[in-house]
Amino acid sequence: MIKHRRLSDVLFGALIVIFGLYVAYAGTQLSMGSMSRIGPGFFPLGLGVIIAALGTVAALEPPESKQETAFNFRSLIFLSLALITFAMLVESLGLVPATTSLVILTAIGGRERISVRTLIGTAIGLSLVGYLLFIKLLRLPLEPFATGVFS
Repeated sequence: MIKHRRLSDVLFGALIVIFGLYVAYAGTQLSMGSMSRIGPGFFPLGLGVIIAALGTVAALEPPESKQETAFNFRSLIFLSLALITFAMLVESLGLVPATTSLVILTAIGGRERISVRTLIGTAIGLSLVGYLLFIKLLRLPLEPFATGVFS
């Protein structure tokens, strides 16, 4: 049995490719700099290439035989709430509590239930990765645990 791609999937993938190519082109209009000191055009160029590649995959991916499910508004609400809460808490409470709230709210909004052990492990793991990446490696001015609440 031959499965046909939906036209909407192909058009959506093509739209993503066009957007990615535009971002990459816009990046080439800025200075690239050198490998030791990258310029402002380096990131948009790389991001545009990645977006275009993902658009190509989306357009050419074989169709799935699953039935489509109804849109889950609960997930949309909780994921949006998780991002807003993270943005509000990261400066006032610190990276670790903000990341923990992000993990908890996204778990509540998910379609599948996860165990408390998995939830705690995910929160600890993401907090550790965030600490090492953003605070230690990139040296962003973030605190793991802030001292002043809503100051």
